[in-house]
Amino acid sequence: MAGAEIVNWQERSWVDLPARVDINGETVGETTAAALPGGPIGALEFILRLMQERGIALQAGDHISTGAVTGVHQAQVGDSSQVNFGSWGAVDLRLSPLGSEWRDVRLNAG
Repeated sequence: MAGAEIVNWQERSWVDLPARVDINGETVGETTAAALPGGPIGALEFILRLMQERGIALQAGDHISTGAVTGVHQAQVGDSSQVNFGSWGAVDLRLSPLGSEWRDVRLNAG
């Protein structure tokens, strides 16, 4: 997921970068980037180090997720969710069942 540039992000406090998760209109997690050990840069360093140890290389255009700062939340097929980053934007999604073509797909993490 990529969004608009956060101007002068290096000069902002991690507390100024909020994240809230709502499922079916109910807030189930809320925090800021300050909750990540080392902030977002620490999370990025961790995942890059782990990928290197496992022999996984990033390719141009790859996107990575460095975790779930608000926690992991239970949701069911049909649920609607929003991840809200305050003035920086939001992501809306609705969970749907996997099509038959995905039933035997497994993640290969190297």
